[in-house]
Amino acid sequence: MHSELNSHQLAEAMRQDILSRVIIPVENQPRVIQIWGPCRTATGALITTVSRADAVVIKHIQPLKAFARKFVQQTTGNAPVTALTFLKDTLELTPGDHTETHKETFGPDPNSPAEFLDPISLLLQKGLQPEKLVVIPTTRDPVEVAHSWGRMWHWDINTFPFEGFNHSFRHTLNLIHLAQNLNITVIPYVHDLIRDFGTDRIISLMFQKLDLQFHPGITMWPGED
Repeated sequence: MHSELNSHQLAEAMRQDILSRVIIPVENQPRVIQIWGPCRTATGALITTVSRADAVVIKHIQPLKAFARKFVQQTTGNAPVTALTFLKDTLELTPGDHTETHKETFGPDPNSPAEFLDPISLLLQKGLQPEKLVVIPTTRDPVEVAHSWGRMWHWDINTFPFEGFNHSFRHTLNLIHLAQNLNITVIPYVHDLIRDFGTDRIISLMFQKLDLQFHPGITMWPGED
């Protein structure tokens, strides 16, 4: 029975379920910009900003995490700490000479495999060519992130999930190393640099690295996620 799966079996069954929901064209693949990092490191604001580029035609907001959380909840009966709306049954890339953006976040629950996915390997296993993938790992002052986690989920020092918090940063670093070993372009984003050097400067430099056209209005940021 599903409820009797051990942690390894649950993670593998979850991975297979996710893979069944990912559809990638064999030919004429789009470029994919993946944005991921610990929860509350401005991934939401960043994907909205990058997706304003003219070349970006589709953005995907945490589809893999939504698939994973739903699978884990249905399999174990354990609800995630934050609900993700299950809007689609699949993550489908559209053929064409364009760019699509894809955001995922890591954490906070250390006991759920849904919180710590490998979005690189999942897409590559379904056939995405490594040269079509660019990754933007996000980070932020850990003290600020911890404060944000506490406000978001109403945790205090006695209830704060330090294991999940630390693992979200370790997982991000491990994925950076994976991308580098696969010769996938890595463009790190440190949210605190916006404070120190200004939004336009940091984002325009990122757009240069991404070969995207920067124009006024790109940096009119929404609420931070």
